[in-house]
Amino acid sequence: MYERYTAFSGDAGKGLVILSCELIDNNGRELAVCVDRHIAGWALPAGFASWVKNSCVFCSTLVDRIVPGRIRDAVAAAKIEEELGYQDKLLDVGEVFGFWVIEGPQSLAGELPFAKAGLPVIFTDDVAPYKKRKVRILNGAHTSMVLGAYLAGQNIVRGCMQDEVIRGFMNKAIYEEIIPTLPLPKGELEEFAAAVADRFNNPFVDHELLSISLNSTSKWRARVQPSLEGYLEEKGSLPRCLAMSLAALIAFYGCYIEAREENALACRRPAGDAYRVMDDAWVLDFYWQHKGSAPGALVEAVLKNEGMWGRDLTALPGLAETVKADLAIILEKGAYEAYRSCL
Repeated sequence: MYERYTAFSGDAGKGLVILSCELIDNNGRELAVCVDRHIAGWALPAGFASWVKNSCVFCSTLVDRIVPGRIRDAVAAAKIEEELGYQDKLLDVGEVFGFWVIEGPQSLAGELPFAKAGLPVIFTDDVAPYKKRKVRILNGAHTSMVLGAYLAGQNIVRGCMQDEVIRGFMNKAIYEEIIPTLPLPKGELEEFAAAVADRFNNPFVDHELLSISLNSTSKWRARVQPSLEGYLEEKGSLPRCLAMSLAALIAFYGCYIEAREENALACRRPAGDAYRVMDDAWVLDFYWQHKGSAPGALVEAVLKNEGMWGRDLTALPGLAETVKADLAIILEKGAYEAYRSCL
């Protein structure tokens, strides 16, 4: 940026439009703060700082596309590389659906004519509602569903969608418990939710539940907890499926532990498959220290852990009792029956 500023002698018309793509909230504003910090730290001219502030636009963005990982089908990979004409060791699988939201002045739509190219890009003055929609519906559906589904014997998202009980649980969570807490028009939210269901059922994407399970503590706090608290505040009762998802998280993390590894908890699900819980070290340490605790005591300890949730969740009316009851179903009858009990 400084080289450009210098080359054009600080011409105000030569500023840049910067699309920040870091996967954090308000990524454009955060990037602008970082740039200002470097300008000050490197003692660059005040004129440059003014040019960056007044002539450049830092856009916050939101991308919505599921990219589950590298291609595992060697035959398919070889065919693609043959078409490319070179070997690409970074080939990924991505879904057809794509959506990019750019926060900035509407004039950018003319300067960056993505729509004319048929690309699914929206320019808006506020990315927050779209961020909330994606995090609460798509990511919230993932996080609330997959841990219990794995314990129930499923391995990929598509398998969950083909099971009427698990799919019914997910749909109830989305349409009856998450959507009522969101600010966008109901019709728009339901249209997005229907697209999410189609995406989860994509026959070409094997999205593994264990890959989604990584760092589920912070994911549940960001993706599910706000919907649970919003529903409780608005309706005066607990959302049945979202509360059960917390019991599933506790079971997945704390009820099947066999060993503490360097970066994970070694566990084994009821079907006999070994799996690894991966999260921040302090989270893993917490569950390891509570290995062997009575289920009720484990629930109390987890819900009271303000480091996990930012507050004492036992303060939410009825939540501790509900989670204890759901965990008892998971341990006594299995996670599948816990799903069924929510319908």
